[in-house]
Amino acid sequence: IAASLASKQCARAPRASAEERLVEGATSPPRILCLDTDRNLADALGSEVGRCVVVHYADSKAALERADLEPFDLLLFDCEAGGFQALEGLRGRPRYRHTPIVMLTAVGDDEQVEKAFVLGADEFLAKPFEIGGLVAHAAGLLERERALARVRNAL
Repeated sequence: IAASLASKQCARAPRASAEERLVEGATSPPRILCLDTDRNLADALGSEVGRCVVVHYADSKAALERADLEPFDLLLFDCEAGGFQALEGLRGRPRYRHTPIVMLTAVGDDEQVEKAFVLGADEFLAKPFEIGGLVAHAAGLLERERALARVRNAL
């Protein structure tokens, strides 16, 4: 009986794909602000996950202005495109205090990684990377933030 009970407890439904987890539990399609000098990342992300809105900027000033106009659920900032400026500019704003921020770079050294985390980044990914890996990171961050938001709202 114990073995039968243990096997039933361990049997779980297969975990949803990263693409499904990215939108799971969202009341509307996730909105992603992508600051990168290369538009290919935003296009690839939009193609990989068709049920999200990806807004691309190559300039940090324009990205910050857009972020003031409308909320985003996830922020992707390339260090070389002014990502540190955008990270500093948005992390202190109440609207973006809890928004997941992923820093991206093709020149990832220890100083950049440390600076990103000190300024409030949630993840740091070195280029090149597979788009599926980025989607998996994004899905995990959004799941975590949704769970934390439910806790904050219950308090």
